[in-house]
Amino acid sequence: MGLTLLFAFFFTVVSCKLIWIQLVKQESYRAEAIRSHTRGEPVAAQRGSILDVSGRVLAQSMPWIEVRLDGKILAQEPKELPLLASILGVSAEWLKGQADPENRYQKIAEGISVETEAKLRANKIRSIRFERKTVRNYPNGSETSQILGYVNLQEITPAGMERPFALEVGEAGVEKSMDRYLRGVAGERRIIHDAIRREIPYFRLSDRPARDGYHVVLTVDQGIQHVV
Repeated sequence: MGLTLLFAFFFTVVSCKLIWIQLVKQESYRAEAIRSHTRGEPVAAQRGSILDVSGRVLAQSMPWIEVRLDGKILAQEPKELPLLASILGVSAEWLKGQADPENRYQKIAEGISVETEAKLRANKIRSIRFERKTVRNYPNGSETSQILGYVNLQEITPAGMERPFALEVGEAGVEKSMDRYLRGVAGERRIIHDAIRREIPYFRLSDRPARDGYHVVLTVDQGIQHVV
């Protein structure tokens, strides 16, 4: 009789605990599970262009694509190494030397063409990710440099995100005085990852798109400036 009562008591305690978890703590545990398997990745905004009075480009940001290698995933997927080396036009030996299982964000190529990026994406190589940046270009060289100024790249890590992104910041001239209009607002890409931090694309969360910077039009006429 005593054993039966003890068993009944134990069963009741366990049942109450399960009910409490299901009804009271379910949302809390669910939120914690999502939080521990979620990361944010910054989406850089395109810096606005600077134009002359006739709409001719005086300064603009050009795309710059870097390839980052996840050494841990490559160690698990060694067959990707020769394919990746072939597409990037480097030797497999060199690429193997760059791979470090402890480094999940190793830069192995930069300034690649759109065609190369397309090939890499088409082959669904899991051990790499792309870092999209921009390079500020001044088509007229130094002709209007005193007016336009220049930008510098700053590495910024937004709150709640694991890795930084490069932001073009005006340091002189129009680039500096109109920086808050030109730079735009960075967005965010929220993704869910597995235990080894690989993205699970089927469970991607909603993104917050970046807002590109505004274009700034000057009263300067590039044609006249060139003559002067």
